[in-house]
Amino acid sequence: MHAVRRFLSIVIAFTLAACSPSTPSSTVDAFYHFVEAGKYDQAFACFSAQTRAVFPAEKVKAILVEQSKKQKAGGGIKSIAFSDEKVAGEAASITAATTLGNGETTSENINLVREDGKWLIVVNK
Repeated sequence: MHAVRRFLSIVIAFTLAACSPSTPSSTVDAFYHFVEAGKYDQAFACFSAQTRAVFPAEKVKAILVEQSKKQKAGGGIKSIAFSDEKVAGEAASITAATTLGNGETTSENINLVREDGKWLIVVNK
C-alpha cells in the first residue's frame, strides 16, 4: 500500500512539474507546444488547480486532441506572438496570436494565476 502511495505521489509531482515556466508567456508557449506534440498530460498540468478541479482530465484531453489535429492539419505551429501581458500580483493576462504553417492566425486572451511560484492557465466555465 505504501509503495502505491509513493508511486502516485511521484506521478503527481512529475505531472505538476511538467509545466513550470516562470513567466505567463512561457507557460502559454509551453502549453501550445505540448498540445501540438500530443503531450496532453503535460498540457493539462499547465492549468491552475481550480481549472483542473472543475474540468475533468479526460474531457480536457479530448478537446486537446482535437486542437492538436487542427494544428497539425494547418502545418503545425509556425510562431506564437505575445502582446498585452499584464501582471497584477498573483494574476496575469496575455494575448497570444498563433500562426500555423499554412498562414492561418488565431488570437486569444488568456488569464493566468501564480501557484507555488508557477504561472498556470485559468479557464472559467
